[in-house]
Amino acid sequence: MVFQDQVQIQYFQQLHQLEVEVVLLGEQLTDLQVMVDQVEEQIEEVILHHKLVLVIHHQYHHHKVILEIIIQVQ
Repeated sequence: MVFQDQVQIQYFQQLHQLEVEVVLLGEQLTDLQVMVDQVEEQIEEVILHHKLVLVIHHQYHHHKVILEIIIQVQ
């Protein structure tokens, strides 16, 4: 029974560790989304001031944001 209790404790510790990691990843994704939003706002300002056409693709891929910016002068 002691062995089973130890295994259970270890299991719950690992589960808790995973939960903590998931929460941290969620926070990182939120931070990244905020950064993406800020970049988009800056780009919108650039479009307004310089009449540039910018295309932005952002996606979460291995919890990194990929920004692809294409600039075309009209």
